[in-house]
Amino acid sequence: MKPTAVLNLPKPAAKVVAIARSIVAGMTGHALFPSPTPSLARVTAAADATLAAEVHALSRAKGAREARDAKLEALFDELRALKSYVQTVANAHPTEAEALILSAGMSLKHPSPRNKPIFEAVNGRVPGVVLLRAKWAGDRACYRWQFCLDGVTWTDAPQTLQARTTLSGFARGVTYWFRLQVMTKDGTGDFGDPVSLLVV
Repeated sequence: MKPTAVLNLPKPAAKVVAIARSIVAGMTGHALFPSPTPSLARVTAAADATLAAEVHALSRAKGAREARDAKLEALFDELRALKSYVQTVANAHPTEAEALILSAGMSLKHPSPRNKPIFEAVNGRVPGVVLLRAKWAGDRACYRWQFCLDGVTWTDAPQTLQARTTLSGFARGVTYWFRLQVMTKDGTGDFGDPVSLLVV
């Protein structure tokens, strides 16, 4: 089942505005979201208008609540349209679809099953950060991590005694390759098959 973007919007207007701003922040400058429809500026304007209407509604002025509700519904419409845009981009990049949806500040309706692989690379919560995780190789094991852009010229990352590490400084919208070598008391193993990841 392909990953599906959902908004999971709460009822309070202020919280919807906060989510809208988080989505805008996640998509701003993203190489795979070059021309969002609607524009991020338009979504931001709708969020600002909703927040202003919410503040006015707290004064209990006549008609203020209805005006706030109208602005909130307009913001909902903008976010639904933006979700459709994100879904279109995710569908065009099926292997990175889940990461793209999450990087846009949206949620997944049906995340893929989490069968733990021997070695995996996933995007972190902060842009440009990658989490590497491996199957535990036992006590006194050492893990040697490497990455590269072309699958040929590898760069060493700091070795760890844990079966996981966090690397940072990667360019968004670029695909990197990662691989792992495990050293135990029985000797040093070969590098495993590399895995690729589109950094978001």
